[in-house]
Amino acid sequence: MKSFIFRLEFVLLIIVCTSPQLSLQMVLTDVRLVEGQPNSGRVQVQIDNSTWIDVCDDMWDDEDGRVVCRQLGFPGLDEHLRGLPIGQQSTKSATRFNCDRSDSTLSECRHVSSDMMCGSDKGAGVTCSGVITDVRLVSEPSQPNSGRVQVQINGSITWIDVCENGWDEDDGGVVCRQLGFPGLAQHLRGLPIAGQQI
Repeated sequence: MKSFIFRLEFVLLIIVCTSPQLSLQMVLTDVRLVEGQPNSGRVQVQIDNSTWIDVCDDMWDDEDGRVVCRQLGFPGLDEHLRGLPIGQQSTKSATRFNCDRSDSTLSECRHVSSDMMCGSDKGAGVTCSGVITDVRLVSEPSQPNSGRVQVQINGSITWIDVCENGWDEDDGGVVCRQLGFPGLAQHLRGLPIAGQQI
């Protein structure tokens, strides 16, 4: 009778990779737009009512942008922005947002918080739909019917200069009528600007 001896050899290979320290412990308490205009810019979130951190653009899409715009009081989203440069980076970040139509704030959306920075060109942003709520002319007190046009968006306290791109007599006529003047005498271009622009 023949006997067989089987020898089995197992090689067990285990590897451990380093990864960002991920945490779902951070509580998002607020949102803001930076490095832009009142209705457009890079998104930052506040954690635990204190520190502002960057939002990375991984998986950033229209649904996430709509939630930001709604949370900030804008009527809607014009576009979500990816690949925005981040100057002074926060030491933590929030990323991989997965918002849906039922979410009214970013804190309600599924996301990942990390102890890693986004990367210098990985900022997420939005351009929200803005509603012009007021208009004024910036001029000398002696010329109340002439000056540089500024607007407020969504009742903001910030006045924004209007750029001359595409500015014509029809636009000037609308401004004059809105300010209570009977009509337009002249539309002006090339005026010096200081401050935020739209």
